Formats: sequence, C-alpha cells, structure tokens
Amino acid sequence: MKDLTNNFARALRTLQEMASQKMGWLPNLRWLRRAIVAVVGFTVLLAGIAMIVLPGPAFIVIPLGLAILATEFVWAARLLKRAKDVLKRKGVCVECGKAIDKDFRAANPTATVCVACQKSSDGKVKPSSLQVISN
Repeated sequence: MKDLTNNFARALRTLQEMASQKMGWLPNLRWLRRAIVAVVGFTVLLAGIAMIVLPGPAFIVIPLGLAILATEFVWAARLLKRAKDVLKRKGVCVECGKAIDKDFRAANPTATVCVACQKSSDGKVKPSSLQVISN
C-alpha cells in the first residue's frame, strides 16, 4: 500500500511539472482579460455614442461602457467619476438620468437623486422634501 501511495505521489509531481512547463503562460492571462474588457467596453461605449444621434438610450449606454472599461482602466474610472460629479451639479438624477425637480432641489440643494428614485430606494421621502411634494 505504501508503494502505491509513493507511486501516486510521484506521478502527481510529474504531472504538475509537465503542466508548469507546457502551460507556464496560463497564470499570466491578465493581458487577455484587459483585452477582452477593452473590446467589450469600447464596443458598448461606441454604441452609446452612436445613440446620441440614433434612437436609443445613449445617456445610459455611455456610462455603462465607461463602467465596463473602469474595471480595468484607471482613466475610465476617473472619467466616470467626473461625469457623475457633473451630473450632481447639473440637477440630473444619478440613478435614472431624469432631471431633478427644481422645487425638490430648492428644498434639498445637495440632492443627487430624484423623488421617484429616492422613494424606491428608501421607501419614503426625506422630511424636508415632503413640504415641496404636498404643494
């Protein structure tokens, strides 16, 4: 029995050595992942840019392409963050992309989501915005 165990261990070691010699490039597939993310991300991004002039949800697809690219590329993450910051200042909901009501923004100057998205996430509206909604 001991001889069988030694033979099995020796065969396993031999297989591991063969696998590491023939497939030594397998652990270094990060470049392949980055290439796949780049192709998919740029495809979605270009489709979103095309949707600016064609019918389609460009406002959703472009950030989606940037989010895909941001999983591997720092420049895409920075660009996505900058776009979110601009949307926060412009009064556009960062959840659905619709304009935030002016009365709601007057009551909540730091609001980044619209009333509908806030209701769906919290189940209720902040007390300061209840006065505006009741008008």
